Amino acid sequence: MDRRTSVNTSTHGPMPGHHGAGRFRVPVPEEATTHGFRYTLSERLSDGMAGEPPVRATLPNGAPLPDWLRFIPATRSFTAAAVPPGALPLDVRVAIGTRITCLTLVPGEAPS
Repeated sequence: MDRRTSVNTSTHGPMPGHHGAGRFRVPVPEEATTHGFRYTLSERLSDGMAGEPPVRATLPNGAPLPDWLRFIPATRSFTAAAVPPGALPLDVRVAIGTRITCLTLVPGEAPS
C-alpha cells in the first residue's frame, strides 16, 4: 500500500516578502519523513503558454535534485519515498518553457 502523503497544490500561495508570483511555499507534512509524499504542480503555472512546454526541475543553481526527491515531467509531480532528517527547507527551481517558478519545500502541515 502506498502511504505517501499527497500535498494539495491549491492551498498554498506566494511566499510573503517575495513580491508575489513565481515563488511558492510547499508545506511537507511530518509523516513524509517516513512515508514520503507526492506533490503535483498546478496546471495554472502554464496558463497562457502554447502547446505543452517542456518542464524541468533542478536546485536553484541548476544542479540535479537530491537523490531522495524525484521529479516526473510527464505528470508534473514530485515524489519522495521518505524525506531525510534535516533535508528541509529545500529550494527547487521549476522551469516550464521559459517561465521560472521557485518552490520552497518546508516542514509543516498543509493548510486546511
